[in-house]
Amino acid sequence: MRGSGAHVTCGRSLDRRVDFGEARPVVVALLEGLARAERFAPRAARAMQSVLPPLLWGVSAALLVVGWGGIDPRRVGWCCGGDCATHQLGWSFFRVSDWSFPVGLNPSYGLEIASSVFYSDSIPLAAILFKLVAAQLPEQFQYLGLWTAASFVLQAWFAWRLLASVAGSAPPWVRWCALGLFTFAPAMMIRIGGHTALTSHWLVLAALSLYFGPPLPRLVAWPVLALVASLVHSYLFVMVVAIWLAHVGRRGLARAASLRGLLLEGALTLGCCGLGLWQGGFFAVSVEPSGGFGKLAMNLLAPFHPDLYSYVLHPIASVARGFNEGFNYLGLGCLLLLPVAVVGLVRRPQLLRSGKQEWPLAILLLALTLFAVSNQIALGSWRIEVPLPPWLLAGANVLRSSGRMFWPVLYTLILVTVSVIVRGHGPRLAAGLLLGASLVQAVDTSARWRGHHDGFAGGPRECPTSLTSSFWEASAPHYRRLRRVPSANMADDWAIFARFAVAHHMATDSVYLARVDSRKFVAAEASEEASIESGQFDSDTLYVLDEAHARIAAGSLKPDRDLLVRLDGHYVLAPCGTALGLDAHAPKSLLPGDFLTPLPLDDEVGFGAGGTGLSYLEAGWSQPEPWGVWADHRIAKLSLPFSADARGLRLDLELGALVAPNHPQRVEYRIGGEHAGTLEFSVENNTGWRKLEIPAAAERKALEAKRLQIVFEMLNPQSPKSLGLNGDVRELGMTLHRARFARP
Repeated sequence: MRGSGAHVTCGRSLDRRVDFGEARPVVVALLEGLARAERFAPRAARAMQSVLPPLLWGVSAALLVVGWGGIDPRRVGWCCGGDCATHQLGWSFFRVSDWSFPVGLNPSYGLEIASSVFYSDSIPLAAILFKLVAAQLPEQFQYLGLWTAASFVLQAWFAWRLLASVAGSAPPWVRWCALGLFTFAPAMMIRIGGHTALTSHWLVLAALSLYFGPPLPRLVAWPVLALVASLVHSYLFVMVVAIWLAHVGRRGLARAASLRGLLLEGALTLGCCGLGLWQGGFFAVSVEPSGGFGKLAMNLLAPFHPDLYSYVLHPIASVARGFNEGFNYLGLGCLLLLPVAVVGLVRRPQLLRSGKQEWPLAILLLALTLFAVSNQIALGSWRIEVPLPPWLLAGANVLRSSGRMFWPVLYTLILVTVSVIVRGHGPRLAAGLLLGASLVQAVDTSARWRGHHDGFAGGPRECPTSLTSSFWEASAPHYRRLRRVPSANMADDWAIFARFAVAHHMATDSVYLARVDSRKFVAAEASEEASIESGQFDSDTLYVLDEAHARIAAGSLKPDRDLLVRLDGHYVLAPCGTALGLDAHAPKSLLPGDFLTPLPLDDEVGFGAGGTGLSYLEAGWSQPEPWGVWADHRIAKLSLPFSADARGLRLDLELGALVAPNHPQRVEYRIGGEHAGTLEFSVENNTGWRKLEIPAAAERKALEAKRLQIVFEMLNPQSPKSLGLNGDVRELGMTLHRARFARP
């Protein structure tokens, strides 16, 4: 910038201008004031200089970016959706649950698939600390905004300590000028309002400050830092442990510690790691690594890709893969300093600390960079995939969001840049360069962080709900659980029902968890399916069903006792609801026929993929194929709409079966609960139309229920593989192609 009135025009908001010229007298006066304070009151000035600079930067950033709208713990409206919803709900269930051991377990949030606050990303450290004082907290309480604000302060604090370790010979006010480069780091700010735990980049800075800093009681420092990291987030924990291992290697090369001391430190640090992961609930779930390594990686142009964090620079269109997970933008202030630092290094290479003791960190940073880039290497739109053995891919999938692992490299790069500038120039010039870059960094990134601030301030104080029927409040006191059928991690409207459940002290499986135990999930799903099909509902459980399962439940419940209704766009099954008087708060209970579209006389419906008859299928059928469906269970059920117009009609079904020369197929069928006959299939007499007469007693039942149910029982199902036909291992019986009502 030239001249005292130079302006930067914001490329995306032309009505916003930042006048650096007007700020210059203030900055000069501030620097001169700090210098005078150091001369006249050296002890007080030193105390202020060790505390005030990081607090000033950290608190200012927290107020600017988060604001009171996000910090206010009673304001929970901005935590209603996305990842924040599960962070907040995981804590909400945890605070009202009994203490357990390990303390991080959260059994009410997920029921059979429940795990812990670790897997709802609720920041176990904060959840446990706030649970200790939960009785004194307001009913509506969130600490996510508090944690985010604290992350800004701690980011500045540990950046201050880190800068002291590499530029300690420079006056403190010079280092103060560089704090904005760390405090307004886009890679940290992009996590605001989303992955709150991942705003804790200060853990990486703390580890680097221990690596570069003066000797500390490491038998305490590293174990405590590892314990804290293990109770915040697994990715940050891995980064901290990796830097600690590099530090151990560095001290080993420099012979700065005895073997006994290193072993003792290692035992304490690893012990604290295990303790934190155990008590935080990491081991509560037996998790198989999922795929995805390489899909959430870092593009090699990521340090230069601003996304929305710049007025001046525009996003690089080709850097889209991984997005948030691979986002590692340095910031405009850092980018402006890089050429200055490179020129300084070319002229004076000795400015960069070197020596064999730094090789462990150099190797670590290289390894982290390679892991962040992954085996699917991308430079803009250019991509190449390096094949990896399956066992190595399986291990890498444990940290599949590999783009995050570049953060220690990112901060080391900023640190080296600042160090070179401080060592290569006089204090005043270095301070001017660093302060100018910090201000540019803060102002330019406001292109996005202003949106964070406005989002926090403008949101509602509480989360809205679409559950407006009086039925919900009337039913809640009678049930201890709320279940979703079918089970799903992050089902539609999961957060709405989770908030309803926790508000009424009900446990629920309407959740969103980072990881679930697949075996427990499958077992829970099978148990729920069996319960709905048999009508053996848990009397203390309120069920929210999709349409397919609601249709099945309508045929299995006891209408004089159970209640099945559609409320606020959802199907709800209330066991014993009629007996409890809940029908006074709901419309008439649904019958099986209420789910069926009328079937005109002689109008055929097909059961192939996309066919109009698929809604008539109940239990026991496979996924539809172009021609129809297989019965892949011993029992398969079909329900057709039935009205007075269908009385006296015959049901025609186009059927087939799995047959072989030595394997005929026999299928018994019941209509409306009445045994109606047996179907014979053979190689000579297989696929074709079969005429089924409807018993009079079945007609009467069908008129009451508005549907005609046909139950098929396969007497000798087999797998195609066992018959030597192909490799299909399903136990198959009959096939269903088309259906129609016809006159006798």
